[in-house]
Amino acid sequence: MAFPQDLLDALRRAPDAIAFEHGDRRVRRGEVLDLIGRFTAGLRAAGVRPGDGVGVATGVTPEGWAAQIAVQTLGARAVGVRAGLPPAHLAAVLDGLVAVVTDAERPELAGVRTLPIGPELLAAYEEPVPCGRPEDLGWVVFTSGSTGVPKGVTYRFDALAEFRLEQRGPVPEGSTGGSCFSGRSAAR
Repeated sequence: MAFPQDLLDALRRAPDAIAFEHGDRRVRRGEVLDLIGRFTAGLRAAGVRPGDGVGVATGVTPEGWAAQIAVQTLGARAVGVRAGLPPAHLAAVLDGLVAVVTDAERPELAGVRTLPIGPELLAAYEEPVPCGRPEDLGWVVFTSGSTGVPKGVTYRFDALAEFRLEQRGPVPEGSTGGSCFSGRSAAR
């Protein structure tokens, strides 16, 4: 099964269940699925194709996570772009990307095609259908660059599909942490 199909199916199975808590905000699985569909449509309209590299320069938010999953749904590789990188490190991370999804002004991204999270990017919806091939890269996480230029740690779609979702128990009322999803290796 193509990644992230299992994840999309889990979101569809229980659309009213809480998927994320972010501060005082609770986001249901159905809302997350809607965000993924909106990002998928917006990214496709922006020209993102299978195999493209797309940076995700967002805070740790439901929207940032949905953007990453939408990039991967399109068969593109999601690349995390951390704030505060020195220029040489940032250049290495951005090399080869067709665009970067952002949730804030990022002056250091000048000269890079940015796709701000907002009404224009999220205007349309398409049913998210995974397009990635198992052997293609789906996610790149860069090291800190403490010993030189950051190095990309790559994950192919077949490796990402080996992770399984588990649903945690109910989140207690008034809790400030936790989520319904956590990654768990199938090798456990």
